[in-house]
Amino acid sequence: MTSVTTRVAVGLSILFLCPFGIVTAEGQAKAVVSSNSSCATPTPQNAPTVADVHKFGHPREGDRDRTRAGIRDLIVVNVKGLCLLVDQAKCIGTHANASCKPQEIALYLDGREIKGLVPESGAPRADVETVQFRLDRSDKSDAQWADLLGNPKIGERFFDREVAVSVGLQNDGPIPTTVQKFNLIRIHKLRFWICSAFLILSVIAIVVFGRYSALLRYADKTSSFSLARCQMAFWFVLVIGSFTYIWLITGAVDIITNTALMLIGIGAGTALGGKVIDRSKEQGMKTTLENAKIEKEKLTKELENLDKRARVQGVPEGEKLALEREKGQKEVARDVAGTTEAELDKKLAVAKSCGFWNDILSDAGNIRFDRFQIVVWTVVLGFVFLNSVWARLAMPEFDATLLTLMGISSGTYLGFKIPER
Repeated sequence: MTSVTTRVAVGLSILFLCPFGIVTAEGQAKAVVSSNSSCATPTPQNAPTVADVHKFGHPREGDRDRTRAGIRDLIVVNVKGLCLLVDQAKCIGTHANASCKPQEIALYLDGREIKGLVPESGAPRADVETVQFRLDRSDKSDAQWADLLGNPKIGERFFDREVAVSVGLQNDGPIPTTVQKFNLIRIHKLRFWICSAFLILSVIAIVVFGRYSALLRYADKTSSFSLARCQMAFWFVLVIGSFTYIWLITGAVDIITNTALMLIGIGAGTALGGKVIDRSKEQGMKTTLENAKIEKEKLTKELENLDKRARVQGVPEGEKLALEREKGQKEVARDVAGTTEAELDKKLAVAKSCGFWNDILSDAGNIRFDRFQIVVWTVVLGFVFLNSVWARLAMPEFDATLLTLMGISSGTYLGFKIPER
């Protein structure tokens, strides 16, 4: 009788206490698990799927900017069954087991995970099944953005590229998506035309001033072109053009690499070194020219005095012969001084241009290999530089060997320039 009474009492206690939330330890554990997830049990029918993507602030159908976004824009991804994906990312609900590792939800474009990109709000909004991403480029995602935006083909898709948009767990893979043709903006048209106009005007200005002024020449607008100044202008145009192109696509401004700085520095150093050598030789020749002029004037006066002494009446015949010999020696010395003066005047005279290529490849009409070498290496490295910018959306990082080679070419040119006429 006592045991029956006890059982009835326990049963009544359970019935009485359960409505007030007082349960056993096992019941409490089950409640905690179920309270962490409001999702249904995952099945193939309710598996997460990307249903729609639109640019933030343009949710209406028919809006021309709804399905277009570029770097630094915010996009909204609608995921059916987002709750299940969140459970998987946070290891809760049916995914709460020891083998599950919490991960962020990542953005996938054309099946490629954009590394380092996480939801903008810090956590998806499972209540409305949307997740937002800011399309930013970082060091982690350089390779992915370069593949997506680099090497644009001239034509209809030069400014935009159609991509499939999805989400998924980091380092896992994208979930199924119905969005296969979202327009990813490569280049903003307005910025493209403004920067193109600026770049074209810069190149035209360099060409015009280089032809009709001393911008790229040794002295005045009729003098020959300077190889060092032309090289400096070449790298200036390449770097500023590449900077503009990358900014048009990515919006980034911290894109100047050490290689770009080194190439500009080599060009500027070559021009500066060439100017120092030219100025040093010019000063030496001017000093020699002044000495030659002084010597010529001195010898001319001495010859006049010898003539006067030879014409004096009563001069012994032996003295006349001695005066004639001395006069002959001084005439030879005067002629040497006069020849030196003429040669230095010719060297110090401004060399006239004989055409662009002839000017930068030759010295006094003779094509020099040291000049030819620096021109060839400048063109080759310039081509490699532009190809990297066009294909990878980044200024290249040449290794130390290539930069040393460029430096050796410039140093060789400067070394051979010292004895140039």
